[in-house]
Amino acid sequence: MEQDPNPRVRSGQTILFLLLVLLITTVMAMIYYKSIVLAFISLITMGLMYWLDKKIDAIKKEDGHKRKE
Repeated sequence: MEQDPNPRVRSGQTILFLLLVLLITTVMAMIYYKSIVLAFISLITMGLMYWLDKKIDAIKKEDGHKRKE
C-alpha cells in the first residue's frame, strides 16, 4: 500500500471502517435478536455518520480556500 500525502484519505478510510463495523453489527443484531428496530437505528446511525463525513470534508475544503487567500 503506497503512502498518500493527503490526510483526508486516511480519515475517509477510518469512516469506511466504522461504517463496516456498524454494518456487521446491524447484520448480527438482525440474526441474533431479530430486532428490526435495532437494525433500523444502526442504519440511521450509518447514514448520519456518512452525512457528517461529507459535511466535514466540505468545511475543510472551504477552510483551505480561505487560508490560501
